[in-house]
Amino acid sequence: MAIFMKLLKAPFREGQPYDRMFSRFISSAKYIIKHDNRDFMLVCVGDVGTGKSSLSLHAYDEYTANPDINAVAFRKEELAGAIKRAVEATGDRFLIYDEANVTGRNSLTKWNKELSELYKQIRGANIFHWWNNPNIEGFDKEMIQRLDAVILIRDKWTDWARRYYYFKREALIEILSKEKNIRNDTLYKNKHKALYMGRFKKYDGVLWAAYERLKERRIKDVVADFADKWTKGEEISLYGYQKRHGGDFKTIKRAFQWGIDKEQLLEGEDYRKAGSSTYLSPSGVEKVRKIHSEGLYKGGVSDNAVKSGHNSINARTEDPQTEILK
Repeated sequence: MAIFMKLLKAPFREGQPYDRMFSRFISSAKYIIKHDNRDFMLVCVGDVGTGKSSLSLHAYDEYTANPDINAVAFRKEELAGAIKRAVEATGDRFLIYDEANVTGRNSLTKWNKELSELYKQIRGANIFHWWNNPNIEGFDKEMIQRLDAVILIRDKWTDWARRYYYFKREALIEILSKEKNIRNDTLYKNKHKALYMGRFKKYDGVLWAAYERLKERRIKDVVADFADKWTKGEEISLYGYQKRHGGDFKTIKRAFQWGIDKEQLLEGEDYRKAGSSTYLSPSGVEKVRKIHSEGLYKGGVSDNAVKSGHNSINARTEDPQTEILK
């Protein structure tokens, strides 16, 4: 006869952003990171609209007195930059990989292999890694065994505090051994194995406005990428050009600037500026491709162009991440 342990329900008071156990869990993770001189890895799973981003920002606020929106990453390039900044930080190190979108289909990609190897090598960097992902099934057994915890969110309520279930590594391994798989519904089926059930409300803290702006830019980037891929004969951004044709982003910018300096690229005909972004017309794409492939730009960006910034993209940008965030 199966014996089910009663699920611990953390005390929650109306008017509070989250339950009392949540603060204890964050404090415990912080202690583990500093005392054991290692990282802490958590994955928060739930359908779109369950509030994974809100809970991760609650955690970040609880973890440090000085949260920074630059610790939040959507894209691979942003995550790489966020990890680098976290490692170089002198204070509390916290990182949120929002919309990680790890699935079984992409688990063997070059990116995931390199990321997995990186995480093995930086285990002593004292970083709290919080990943938000729609589901848990994309994580293989090896990855599950390396996680410290998983949080499952089921609710999409707007008027009530949403429930979440906190599973420690030991419970995850036990569920995986018993069920032979681990999915969101498997976790919920075994919710009695969670350390506790807590509640939280929508985040409205100091980072929310900045997060909303970051997410809006993310949406625009996704739409721009889609348009760059599927709208042939129309203009594309410089970043879109790099994704479509390949090549180093820095040298593409040098080729573009060289074309401007030599008056081979004409504003309004071959390219246009929209705020801090630059878009190439079909004729501009062909010209940049010729300049770049033939190495005509190798004389470098002119000093005058760099100093004046006239008709120039940001000459100080060294990687695509800044272009993405514009």
